[in-house]
Amino acid sequence: MKLSIAVALWFAFAATAIGQSTSLPPIGKDAIQNPGKIIEAYDAFTDKSKKELLIPLAGEMLRGVHLYVLTTFNGKVLKEPGQVVLMILATSEKATHEGDKLFLLVDGERREIEPTYLARPLEGLDTQLELFIVPDFLPPDYIRKLSLANQVKGRIGSYLTFEVGKQAQDLLRDFVLKLDPNSPTANARQAEARQLKQLSPEAACSVFADVEGMQTRGYKQRHEAEYGCLSFPKEFGDGYPLKNNIAYYVSGSAREVKELKLVLNVNIAQQAADAHTILSKCGELLAVRAAGVALPDKIKDSILAGKPGEWRIGSIQALLHRSDWPTGRGYDLKFIIK
Repeated sequence: MKLSIAVALWFAFAATAIGQSTSLPPIGKDAIQNPGKIIEAYDAFTDKSKKELLIPLAGEMLRGVHLYVLTTFNGKVLKEPGQVVLMILATSEKATHEGDKLFLLVDGERREIEPTYLARPLEGLDTQLELFIVPDFLPPDYIRKLSLANQVKGRIGSYLTFEVGKQAQDLLRDFVLKLDPNSPTANARQAEARQLKQLSPEAACSVFADVEGMQTRGYKQRHEAEYGCLSFPKEFGDGYPLKNNIAYYVSGSAREVKELKLVLNVNIAQQAADAHTILSKCGELLAVRAAGVALPDKIKDSILAGKPGEWRIGSIQALLHRSDWPTGRGYDLKFIIK
């Protein structure tokens, strides 16, 4: 469920309240409507651009905790590393955290923050929105620190807890790349991309270990010189007798990974758009975790459109194949990294 426009308006007000220019590009709404996606947009009316990201951390949109990061800058091109506004957004039946502190534990290092607090009811939704805004602008290096830590936990007040998990950290890492392409994170990504062949079979088979229904059964010998692992097909949506589903495959030799593959089977054409979105998100996760690279927008757009293609990302080759079944009752999309 998408949050109401009132939330987006409140985000804009919050950004003004922490000292930014009152002449801002529209912020908040796009990120809220597309959680987990980095939004980049230029606003000709203010001659300003934004980069923003909303990451769900716990619960659901209307009863949960979310992390929001934002940078704005003049013109269309970010000429120097952007400073970041960081907020925690909490939605619940009642606003009960006014005056509470925000605590962060980053690999055991404790940080206590007195946030700027704003609250507002969401009309017609029986929900209260609370914003906890870190009062200081943060450099990209701090966001990078959050993205690379082994463990990031947080608490608001005495009991509202959350954790920045692996998927959230991957998104933060991509956000840092958008802020400063020359950052150590970017350099590390490039180095990792050159080392895909050094990805261990165990690591390759564990890429989706924390994604329900996408776990593999371990790297095993299939034929004489062929090894690999695969997940069970993960079903989603509605359909009979077969639902749309996605599965993950790894293939290689006894000691070396050669190919990583996601296979999307579209049995229900009416739900193809949702299926393509799931493949795109899994493809993004695969690229980051296995190859150390952010998936370019042109590849994501091709996946969403179901349009085959081949691309180079540094030394990594990415492919999207489509096979329409002879029965005329569906098709499959294969996203491959090798």
